[in-house]
Amino acid sequence: MKKCLFILLAVSVLFTFCKKEVIDPENTVVTNNVEVELGKSNPIEYLVFGYIPAWGNIPIYYKLENQQIIKEDPGPSNPELLTFQNPPLPNAEYQLAEDLLANLPSELLQTTNCKIGCANCWDQGTIYIEVKVNGEVKSWRVDPDGRYEDPSEIVDYVFDVWDVWVALYY
Repeated sequence: MKKCLFILLAVSVLFTFCKKEVIDPENTVVTNNVEVELGKSNPIEYLVFGYIPAWGNIPIYYKLENQQIIKEDPGPSNPELLTFQNPPLPNAEYQLAEDLLANLPSELLQTTNCKIGCANCWDQGTIYIEVKVNGEVKSWRVDPDGRYEDPSEIVDYVFDVWDVWVALYY
């Protein structure tokens, strides 16, 4: 009998201390493919995307932050040197790119690869993507040709980034 009471007590203590935190589904939203509790800030602080040509041309980058878009032109070949000191572009330009924030695939955030595909291997240049999520900066150099075996969500997103870059550039 004592063993039975001891086991029952141990199991109840175990369940008491091992409760999984459950967020009230009525109090959450999915934003940027990340579940966020209402009243808490958006986890994506900014998104940078750009194209680094293979030969001779100067890279051009864009930064989405605080519902604005800023163009870094000319940009450095090394994205770590970006400053984004130019004034924001018109709101119409931001509206062309804002879906990139909403559609950022969680698969991209979860990948440990910082280089996707064979970026700049065949003179095709590199698509650069950088995000700051919950204080952590992540970046990727991506083959713009889509010849890689990452999840289709990543491939589709890279093509969306390219389409927006081209629309903003031209």
